[in-house]
This record gives sequence, structure tokens and C-alpha cells, in this order.
Amino acid sequence: MVKRTNSTGSWYIHDKLRAAEYNPQEEVLLAEASNAVQFFGDKDFVSNGFKIRDTASGHNASGATYIYAAFAEVPQKFSLAR
Repeated sequence: MVKRTNSTGSWYIHDKLRAAEYNPQEEVLLAEASNAVQFFGDKDFVSNGFKIRDTASGHNASGATYIYAAFAEVPQKFSLAR
């Protein structure tokens, strides 16, 4: 989930249920929209999180401030910590 805090805009929700089998992922849910599923915003799902690849104002504008939450299905799957 990503939300710009210094401007109005949507909560962008990226999840594996709508994810393609490859990167970049382009489908996103907008939490407050009646047409919730949208196609935009290139991002990659990687083994330790996500990487946003575009500069859309809703989730990666230069100089903007964001809040986000990310949840792992299998956290630290390959961690060597004991």
C-alpha cells in the first residue's frame, strides 16, 4: 500500500492476487475508487520487497512524501539469522 501524504490522491494497493507472472507489475487497486482495479504504475515484486519503476505522482514523484505498508507472505525466507 502506498499513499502520497503531501497531496491528495489514492491509496495504491499492489498485491500478488492481481500480479502477472512476470515483472513489471501493472495492475493496482485504488482503495477509495468505485472502479477499483486500474492498470498503471510499473513496479517489481522482488524477494525482499518491491521496487517502483515509474514516476507517477501517486506513488513516486520527485520531492514528494509517502507512507507505505508492506507485508511478506514468507518473511526472511532466505535469512541466515538464527
